Amino acid sequence: MLSLPRLGAAPSRPIGLSWPANGRNAVWLPWVLLGALGLLSGIIVAALPPFAALVAVLGAIASAYMFINPLAGLIGFCAVATLLPFGVIPVKLGARLTFLDAVLGILTFVWLLRLVRASGQVRPHGAQPVLLRRFTWLVLLWIAVSSLSFVTGAGFGVPHGDVIRYYLKIILATILFVITIDIVRERAAVRKIAASLVLGGFAASATGIVLYFMPHGLAGRLLSALHVVGYPSGANVLRFRVDFNHAERAIATSVDPNVLGGLLVLTGAMAVSQLFAREHVVPRWLAAASSATIGLCLLLTYSRGAWIAMAIALVFMATWQYRRLLVLLALAFFVFLQLPASHTFTTEFQSGVHAKDKAAAMRLGEVKDSIRLITRYPFFGVGFGGAPDRDIYVGVSNIYLQMAEETGIVGLSLFLVTGVAFLLVLLRSLPGIRDPQLLGIALGTFGGSIGAFTAGMFDRYFFSYPHDIALMWFYLALSLAIVAIDQRNRGDAPSTAALPATA
Repeated sequence: MLSLPRLGAAPSRPIGLSWPANGRNAVWLPWVLLGALGLLSGIIVAALPPFAALVAVLGAIASAYMFINPLAGLIGFCAVATLLPFGVIPVKLGARLTFLDAVLGILTFVWLLRLVRASGQVRPHGAQPVLLRRFTWLVLLWIAVSSLSFVTGAGFGVPHGDVIRYYLKIILATILFVITIDIVRERAAVRKIAASLVLGGFAASATGIVLYFMPHGLAGRLLSALHVVGYPSGANVLRFRVDFNHAERAIATSVDPNVLGGLLVLTGAMAVSQLFAREHVVPRWLAAASSATIGLCLLLTYSRGAWIAMAIALVFMATWQYRRLLVLLALAFFVFLQLPASHTFTTEFQSGVHAKDKAAAMRLGEVKDSIRLITRYPFFGVGFGGAPDRDIYVGVSNIYLQMAEETGIVGLSLFLVTGVAFLLVLLRSLPGIRDPQLLGIALGTFGGSIGAFTAGMFDRYFFSYPHDIALMWFYLALSLAIVAIDQRNRGDAPSTAALPATA
């Protein structure tokens, strides 16, 4: 009888699929699979248009490599989430899958397969620390509650295909937390992922800046060219402030300026941490260029919630470890205020704080309507479709209220317990990290996580868009994985005093 191992158990072999060590299968099986891949590529090239065929062949090769090495899948996730978050595979495979769907789907499949393969095998490093196992169960419990909300919400009406697909995307994005802490067990893996996040943020912000300063017609045509991978096209691809001098807003390939702002908060925290870290994983000149480019692009998004989130993330990192950053931030802010261009940004910020513009006023109205919905359906929410009553609607620019709307007070409470436990564990664990390189990366992931929690107060993209949901859980998982790796390397047992006894 097959028995599944405990979640978080360490495999006895390297992560990923491996060929048999003995027997004739070890000789011919790889060649058979390679031949099958070649045959499939030939069929694709013959059946599809040139561009779609090229994307499909490259995707098949990348998918095969992710099956062998899931760490490559995590790095691929970083690339997709930062550069092409809404890209759709230009080949219809029953349904239109996005690149993100494919990457997360492969990672989930390989992770489940590893659980089966690890059953009953000797664990060279033992099981994962209790710290990680308890967080794993907290996240899985949240998924279970959200599933109950989805089912009970379906009682208001049969959910159509779009609602089902949307919910499945949320589950895939959330379960990335569990997959990440199971895959990321070595210092080298953390280094590669951190470098990927810095490079991805640099590329995304540079793209946003270039498109911003281009003539509108040329920028619109370039963005419209992405329609071959499912992006919007036409005259409305660029975004402008409706009630503030009709100023253009940077969007890069994130479609929405606020969504881009959230991405830049996460990658910006990582870039700044590498700029000031005692031991860095990317050259300092690249970290400096990335930090400056991300900062400028973040200003050009006019995303006020992202500005506040980034400021809080940087202040936390500065007061915790990087005192020079605190001085630099104060100096940069003083110089910025002396520039004529600063008037535009400060006026925009003040308008939002005092709710003088239309966008800020609409957000206040959303909060009132959201509270009305939550009081009507308090326990498990209304699920992930529309509202059951005509006089209310689902949607508010706040991830906590949005979560309460869709998963109820129960789902929100579980998320808050997970978030508070995460903050307590990291605050207690950061001073004990002795590896300076891991400490620098941990400050970046922790700072980015604090930025995400803060940005969630002002917008909902961290609970509405799959790539943003996945990035938030990814940063939380990386932070905890770094703590576990450092403690294992020092031979210490992880502290669990701050974590509720859920397992």
